Amino acid sequence: MAPGQSQRHGGQHRPPAPPPGPTPRAKAATATAPTLPIPALALTLAAALTVALATAAAPQDSPDSVQPGPEGFDMRIIAEGLEGPWELTLGPDDHLWVTERTAGRITRIDPSTGAATTLATLPEVEAPGGQDGLLGMALDPAMLQGAGRDHVYAAYTYIDPALPPDPDVQDPDSPYLHLHTKIVRLTWSPEAGALEDPQDIITGLPASNDHNSGRLKFGPDGMLYLTIGDQGNNQLGNWCIPIEAQRLPTKAELEAKDYAAYVGKSLRIAPDGTIPVDNPELDGVKSHVFTYGHRNMQGIAFGPDGTLYASEQGPKTDDEINILKKGGNYGWPHVAGYADNNAYVYARWAESGDTPCADLEFSDLEIPSGVPFDRETDWDGQDSMIPPVATLFTVPNDWNFADPACGGIDFICWPTVAASSIEHYPATGGVPGWGNSLIVTTLKRGSLYRIGLEADGQSVLPPFERYFQSENRFRDTALSPDGLTIYVATDPGGLAESLDGGTTQQMQNPGAILAFTWREGGAQPQDGQMVTGSTDPAPGQSEPLAAEEQIATGQFLPATFTEEQVNSGKASYNSACASCHGNTLQNGTMGPPLAGQNFEAKWKSQTVADLYAYSHDKMPPSRPASLPPETYAAITAYILRVNGANRGDQPLLTDPDAQANQFVIPPEKQDGAAD
Repeated sequence: MAPGQSQRHGGQHRPPAPPPGPTPRAKAATATAPTLPIPALALTLAAALTVALATAAAPQDSPDSVQPGPEGFDMRIIAEGLEGPWELTLGPDDHLWVTERTAGRITRIDPSTGAATTLATLPEVEAPGGQDGLLGMALDPAMLQGAGRDHVYAAYTYIDPALPPDPDVQDPDSPYLHLHTKIVRLTWSPEAGALEDPQDIITGLPASNDHNSGRLKFGPDGMLYLTIGDQGNNQLGNWCIPIEAQRLPTKAELEAKDYAAYVGKSLRIAPDGTIPVDNPELDGVKSHVFTYGHRNMQGIAFGPDGTLYASEQGPKTDDEINILKKGGNYGWPHVAGYADNNAYVYARWAESGDTPCADLEFSDLEIPSGVPFDRETDWDGQDSMIPPVATLFTVPNDWNFADPACGGIDFICWPTVAASSIEHYPATGGVPGWGNSLIVTTLKRGSLYRIGLEADGQSVLPPFERYFQSENRFRDTALSPDGLTIYVATDPGGLAESLDGGTTQQMQNPGAILAFTWREGGAQPQDGQMVTGSTDPAPGQSEPLAAEEQIATGQFLPATFTEEQVNSGKASYNSACASCHGNTLQNGTMGPPLAGQNFEAKWKSQTVADLYAYSHDKMPPSRPASLPPETYAAITAYILRVNGANRGDQPLLTDPDAQANQFVIPPEKQDGAAD
């Protein structure tokens, strides 16, 4: 989500500049890609998506402007039912090694049979939300080669009450109060066939309820590289917390092992956790920081010559493909993509002057009066920042970020893809035409993008190609030794673009490892080639009630809740739910909307008992029923109020029987739905 990315401003622009671009007008609907029964569909971006390699990028069209490309892959399901597969690596044993984010588990899978073995379970892992838990994993380059380095390194979030609390977390009961990230080293035991003896390498790294990043890789120099995001600050439930991606650590902080300034950075870490002697010196201090000015860098990969590529999620526009260079500044939050003043401004919500930030309502589309903002070219550091080699995608200022065609879930239609990982594809062998490419997985688009590289690997070759379009969230990839099979890990849930151009939260292959194998010479689609899976209704939700009959006979009962519950529920929602569902209940990028037409369509015939039970029994996904019943009732009351229900004198009770005849959607909307 964009921190104040907008074409409508009431804020204070510092320094002065000409008025911003016009208010976006509804543009002609962009034709969506046809639904074709081919997972091997390669969608070559139209000429309008030409990538600008200069600092000032030419406007690029939406990723929806695509045309069919070559076919030729077979798809099969390797494994299913994984609990948040996040890192996917082909090990030296030619098996797939996987981290399961919410289970805190490292699993090894035989790609030929799908047989899975648990190698380690890390009980210290805490995954209270959607962007934490067991994340990155890196196998020692000499593993299983008789060098005495049979080690696996893992990055995960954990709770440590001995460390100072996060000053930005106000709820004393929040799991994020003492949440941090660490890297541990595990050792392979051939006797046990497992990973054992986890040893801390570095602890106390930042963690939050959003944008933890967490990708971990070994470089050809033998060092570990870790990405840490900007913690989702200056947006959604964290809109009053400043972004510190530009702040560099001080000597005093390092001496105290205070790593708070590591947010929005890539780190270069010696395998024993120390600072490498040849790390960059920034502002007179040498730390673990390798690069800075990042938002949410979920993918890093090395090319054969040591070039370090990265994929980074942008706000509303400009997911980035970067080449990371020692000591480099990549511009965030002053610049998203290129410093071109296209469809992004940096609104500094925490610095609101007229009204305290906490009293404001965060918006993705408008900046309130009193909130200062800057255009990209206002930043005096733009000349020294390193621009991306490509964006996915840059659009002009008149782009409509609230197109009604998006059905109220605006972020799905934004010109970003939610890049979640990156892999370098070798120059020789493998799939014809793929040599010397980058492959990027996407969460929103449920597909894989192939980005060709020039021979020197320092710039890209448009057009891009889009493969394996599906109703999934693609998380990570691994390559078979011959390069002919691309293994893809999928999220167990979330929101993605549907094949008809809308939005879906029913994943075709939730929590799975898929294999896409090139058929020699290509071929036409065969039976079983579709990316398919269950589209059953979400579990835990009752069958629709006969709302129309109850309304007609006068049996409809409005929900009952108090103003005190609404206020309490709003605070609890912002603390526990906003990072996934959005602060407006409609602008989240992971959880489904909890207000608006999509919510109404889903819940119009459901009771308050259904909504309360679903929230209590299923949320948060990694720790359901972890909040007090009264808190779930208060959050339910807040959701009801946002959806138009009227507060009253009687509280919403936690007894399901007392909620059974109360409908989620107010009577006037039910009447409309029944007509």
